[in-house]
Amino acid sequence: MTVNSDTLYNIFLKEFPETPTRDQNKGLRDISDLLCPNVNNLSLNDVFILMGYAGTGKTTLARTVARVVENYGWKLVLAAPTGRAAKVLQGVWGLHALTLHRMIYKTVRGPDGYYKRILKENRGKNIIFIVDEASMISDNGENGNMLGDLFYFLKSGKNCKLILVGDNAQLPPIGQINSPALDIKKLRTIGINCSCIMLKQIMRQDEKSGILDCTDALRKAMFAKNIYYPVLKPSNEVCFVNDLFDLNNYFEASFGHSEFNSVVITRSNSRAVLYNRQIRTRLLGYDDIINAGDLVMVVQNNEFWMDKDSGPDFIANGDIFKIISWRNEENKYGLHFADASLQWMDFDEPNFEAKIILNTLDSNTARLSREQSDLLHSEIMIEFKNSGLPNSRRSDFFMNHPYAQALQLKFGYALTAHKAQGGQWDDVFVERPYIENPAQKEYLRWLYTSFTRAKSRLFLIGFPEGINHE
Repeated sequence: MTVNSDTLYNIFLKEFPETPTRDQNKGLRDISDLLCPNVNNLSLNDVFILMGYAGTGKTTLARTVARVVENYGWKLVLAAPTGRAAKVLQGVWGLHALTLHRMIYKTVRGPDGYYKRILKENRGKNIIFIVDEASMISDNGENGNMLGDLFYFLKSGKNCKLILVGDNAQLPPIGQINSPALDIKKLRTIGINCSCIMLKQIMRQDEKSGILDCTDALRKAMFAKNIYYPVLKPSNEVCFVNDLFDLNNYFEASFGHSEFNSVVITRSNSRAVLYNRQIRTRLLGYDDIINAGDLVMVVQNNEFWMDKDSGPDFIANGDIFKIISWRNEENKYGLHFADASLQWMDFDEPNFEAKIILNTLDSNTARLSREQSDLLHSEIMIEFKNSGLPNSRRSDFFMNHPYAQALQLKFGYALTAHKAQGGQWDDVFVERPYIENPAQKEYLRWLYTSFTRAKSRLFLIGFPEGINHE
């Protein structure tokens, strides 16, 4: 069934679960124009950026669009930058969601028998791709230009549209000042036809939680003409913890049972290591270097251990797993290795076997140090020289060496805010870091990103109650 922009807009309004805010109303109008350009709207836009702060109804708007469009000739695909973010998206929407890696890349076997990851061709027609947590999408770094690859993938399809959903108050990708996927000026300079809306009005003010009160205060402070550190107040959902005895009790209540859904968020890897160590030994009773049942997070992209012919073909930085068993502990290449069976925590996929590096679990660095990586590489290159293979095979030899491709892991009970970004937990503990001047945008973004990970309760460790901590 074909509809025009005005008709689609009216259908959106009818299907919207409540009276839309002024911002939401404009968003519905703009998305109608995106999908159904007409003589009064000659827009050639392929991309719409739906920005908004926590509580402004981004999800409500996007879900309304998703619920309607499939009845009018469009197909819908949901995606997010990480496995944890895709799981959250899937849980909220009740629809299948992909990671961006799985949506736009595929792994193929070359004529030399080795596997490599390449960009897929989008063979779809009339597809609306909705990508959540778009503030996390980078245009450089470990993942390369994923943002550029996403746009290329979009344009290779026929009449496909992209809706990027994100919050520019959250942390940008590591090493970047702003989130490139939410920067409409930057996108237009690289030839992306796009429009955007910023949702600012908080929905259902009378139903705001204490967590939302705190994030709202942080957001206002970071975007004020003169940035300031706001007053954070306790509530039924927000608890200030400044006593070690109280903290231990809260930890026991949150982590001391088999079905816990909790996390500690710290400013540094070294502090996360300390919390992981305490939670494992004191609350979970784990005393080995790693135990069956441990939660771990992969901290570097990896595709070596996946079955390329079935199931997922890629493990992304940030994917979380449970250790089912481990064995064959050994020291080699200056590192500590083991073999492990791992269970996906964010996807219903088969368990798999992989070699893992144990050094990173308890190290203060985000992954292997430069010295450790260099030693591993040099030792494996000695093996390559002794293999008799031509120099043209050097890169393939390394990329297909089980020790070079061993998974780098961190424990998943305490994480930095960047590692936690995109995920949500029932209970979130945020440790106040030492900072001389808290009235800084980057620090307020760190707090905002950390606070918005909490679904039910937020515990603020070391924060003075109800006053500025300047």
